[in-house]
Amino acid sequence: MFYQQKVIGATRHRFLRRHEVVSAQALPEGIQLVLRDLNECREHIATYDAVVLATGYSRDYHKSLLSPLSPYLGNFTVDRLYRLQSTPDFRPAVFLQGACESSHGLSDTLLSITAIRTDEIGRALLNAIEQPVAKQTGKPIRAIASG
Repeated sequence: MFYQQKVIGATRHRFLRRHEVVSAQALPEGIQLVLRDLNECREHIATYDAVVLATGYSRDYHKSLLSPLSPYLGNFTVDRLYRLQSTPDFRPAVFLQGACESSHGLSDTLLSITAIRTDEIGRALLNAIEQPVAKQTGKPIRAIASG
């Protein structure tokens, strides 16, 4: 699409990298955004028919987000199934996606394998639920997991 726009000289779609949305307002003519260009340190106003926000991320943002739990999570090490390792007295399961490149390789950040990661995390969650329930009731949980 972007190549075709370049060839015909009509720019209807744009990527605005390193921009922050300062404000948004729905108007009859479209969505008006006040945008801050982080490279140029200036603001400008633009009106669009549609807006897609691809926010990006910082690969270690989970550390500040989960900092109140850091006494239980130690150095934020993840296991094979993307679960943060924790102290024995911490019962919740915390899983990460897109923040495990150092332990799981470059593919961790690729959208093309998101479905596979999601399936692995989903199966790990089901397994974590099944074990305590089976101990209490003597019956495993029946669940559907697609793969």
